[in-house]
Amino acid sequence: MIIQQKLIKIGDRVIIDDKEWKVAEIKENLVTLYHENVEGSGQTILMSPAEVKDILSS
Repeated sequence: MIIQQKLIKIGDRVIIDDKEWKVAEIKENLVTLYHENVEGSGQTILMSPAEVKDILSS
């Protein structure tokens, strides 16, 4: 998916609140991000492409 000349692809890493999240899935209007904590449990969040664009540009 292209967001303002930045390509987002599965496996890319995004930093949110000092935590590293991986792009796990990209659908039309949703990007699923995955974070695994030190205990080994995982967590996912859904964001719009616009929200991911804002994070990448900051």
